[in-house]
Amino acid sequence: MNYLLKKKLHTLLAAFILATFFSGILFAETYKNHLSDAWYPVKGKLLSVKIQGLQTIAQKKYPMTLKPSSIRAIICPHAGYDYSGAVASSAYQLLKPGIFKRVVILAPSHQNDFSGVSLPGAEYDFYKNPLGFVPLDVDMIKKLKKSSPLFAHRQQAHELEHSIEVQIPFTATYCGDCKIVPLLIGSVSDDDIKSIADILQPFLDEKTLLVISSDFTHYGKQFRYEPFKKDITQNIFKLDSSLVEKIQDFDLSGFSQLLQKTQATVCGASAIKILLNLLQQKAFGDISSYVVGYDTSASGQKNPAHSVSYVSIVFTTQLPSDLPLQEQLTGYEKNLLLKLARQQLLNAVSSSPNSSLEIPGMLTKSLKKAQGAFVTLYKQESILDHKKLRGCIGSITSSQPLYDVVASMTESAVLRDTRFSPVKLSEIPHISIAVSVLTQPYQVSSYHDIVLGTDGIILKYENAQAVYLPNVATEQGWNLEQTLSSLSEKAELDKNVWKDTKTTFEVFQAIGFSEK
Repeated sequence: MNYLLKKKLHTLLAAFILATFFSGILFAETYKNHLSDAWYPVKGKLLSVKIQGLQTIAQKKYPMTLKPSSIRAIICPHAGYDYSGAVASSAYQLLKPGIFKRVVILAPSHQNDFSGVSLPGAEYDFYKNPLGFVPLDVDMIKKLKKSSPLFAHRQQAHELEHSIEVQIPFTATYCGDCKIVPLLIGSVSDDDIKSIADILQPFLDEKTLLVISSDFTHYGKQFRYEPFKKDITQNIFKLDSSLVEKIQDFDLSGFSQLLQKTQATVCGASAIKILLNLLQQKAFGDISSYVVGYDTSASGQKNPAHSVSYVSIVFTTQLPSDLPLQEQLTGYEKNLLLKLARQQLLNAVSSSPNSSLEIPGMLTKSLKKAQGAFVTLYKQESILDHKKLRGCIGSITSSQPLYDVVASMTESAVLRDTRFSPVKLSEIPHISIAVSVLTQPYQVSSYHDIVLGTDGIILKYENAQAVYLPNVATEQGWNLEQTLSSLSEKAELDKNVWKDTKTTFEVFQAIGFSEK
């Protein structure tokens, strides 16, 4: 068979396969996308560009790296892409096409009231969206229908529901040719939640991604939820923080009690409860969670009349100890600490440095953990100048939460570093901030065990001691001898005391990050 004939046969075969596929779609029932441009671009090319733009924003605001194959579930928002798209992208961008074969979406119903779980219409095989057709996992849907009266086909419940449709362009982009199982959660009791989790668990293998579609606090008259009238944004942050803390602790009972106590308007609360039940059952094995994105629709307003919160949380088998040290805080957490430090810098040089602490976002479990930190100020008059140290104060260990340590150390670096005069208001545009979050120090047998550039060093001799952060030696271009001599002098000792057998050394590592 000659080359041209082979090529012609291959072309005909490809055309036949495509024709068979599209004829299958043509004769199958398909859910049509119904959302307007107010939610996302309804033309395919524009939607692809939009999703790429959201990823660019997410990579800048919420950088994070995880193994795609380690991710088992995500919680992400479902508002219009202009509002929550970057937060949703902060979770989805961690995925990779080809890893998963199926995506199970648990979402709230905003349009229909019913009990149990709504399956798509029995005759439906596809969901259409501007990027193309996404197949339903019909086999799993049939098995769910047979498993319990809790699962029932409700065609109309899916036809106008945005909480699923908003997720589909993301799953199509980041999960590739996955089949989907869209499940709308109606009114369910605690017993129902356990039963649903038990039924879903056998389907949640390593090739299945579980997506929980939910927004968080809905504040304002429109939502009939105005539990506070002053400091609204700070109170929303606190409420979202409390809710997310229960989720990160896998505390189903605590989450339910907090919802009951606060009446917090979390639209996907039942879907989240199903996830928490699965996590308590260890349905995914040993799991860690990371808050990778957070924002509100009223971002920047102190007392908004209307606000909806958006959170992305990733659940993964990649434990913190499995991550490189620098990745053990998420990009969201690092950026929040830098914003907090910048805010404290401004407060400290103002006429009221002791003003109450305002948190520039939602606090995560990691930010509430007791941990030591240093805050370093650098001054650079112009891009042609070298940046110079302008203040550095820290605490190697602390019983206070990390966010509080960073706030107080910033104020101390601005006002109380005895090597410098207090920072003036006119200097602020020329000052950049670096934060170093410290691991627990441990003693080494000899200075030979110190790794320059990686280890922070604590030199101790009798009642004197001095500390250098890991970056000091590399910034100064020092070798180990020069570093230890300088450290000895910093402790107001002879420069060669580091050689004395009475001198001991402790080391620690640092998660370092700075303003760009």
